[in-house]
Amino acid sequence: MGNVTLRNCIAINTRAGFEIGTNDTSTTPTRLEGCIALGTERGYLLGSNVIARNCRGNIIHGPLLYLRENTMNSDVELELVGGMPVKTVHTIATIAGKNHRIRIFKTETDSLVPALPIYVGFGMPAHGEMSSPILPAPTEKVTLINEVSRLPVIIHDEASDLSIDSVSPVIKNSDSMLLKNARGQWPDGGVAR
Repeated sequence: MGNVTLRNCIAINTRAGFEIGTNDTSTTPTRLEGCIALGTERGYLLGSNVIARNCRGNIIHGPLLYLRENTMNSDVELELVGGMPVKTVHTIATIAGKNHRIRIFKTETDSLVPALPIYVGFGMPAHGEMSSPILPAPTEKVTLINEVSRLPVIIHDEASDLSIDSVSPVIKNSDSMLLKNARGQWPDGGVAR
């Protein structure tokens, strides 16, 4: 694939909004310009050599972005629009592969955003299903720009050569597991003061 442009396309209430999977040998990019994914189970499921500009999507039913493992050389800018999910959503994005640049931003100031993570060094769940685990995937030479507050970035410990610019906390996966497994203690008498 490659050398294809999708301009001003809209996907509404579909399983996958834009599922673009060019192979690693493609020398020309696939471009998405002005595309919108609303009410999808996964807004953008992207492969190698994809350029996305002026594109947006919501997380009503699923993540905004899955950047597939074993991919390279994509340059993606996505605007997060809309409000809170209406069903359980586990992540804003998973990012794997190498030589990618990703920017996630928001221009709406009056809509709430849930505190969901952006996973770097993790692949798409099996079959793109949110009920499957989000597992580590080889990731290197990735630039991530996160301009949305409340979206922590969780980086797998084996991901390498990363450039992360985020307005929200950036946490190594091993540190996040310590937080997840931490157990508090009841105060004496069982009453919090």
